[in-house]
Amino acid sequence: ISASTCLIESNPSNTYQEFLGLAFYKLSPKFVLAGRFSQQNVWNWQNNNLNFYRQLLLDNENGIRGYRLNELRGDNRIFSNLEF
Repeated sequence: ISASTCLIESNPSNTYQEFLGLAFYKLSPKFVLAGRFSQQNVWNWQNNNLNFYRQLLLDNENGIRGYRLNELRGDNRIFSNLEF
């Protein structure tokens, strides 16, 4: 888990939060079950009292297959996978 923020006159801004979970389970000497869960969130992204938007992308380069670059964007991103 990681997070960061700054305060502007006691108001939080430029806040970022991230969680990454990894798990591995050995089913037998030849088989392993592996899992990953990732979550990110940004809010109140500001710079010099102007609102700027920090995008989180969900595409082929950032955790999900089959989507063009920059096709899915926003301020939240969650993805997981399970492999055998």
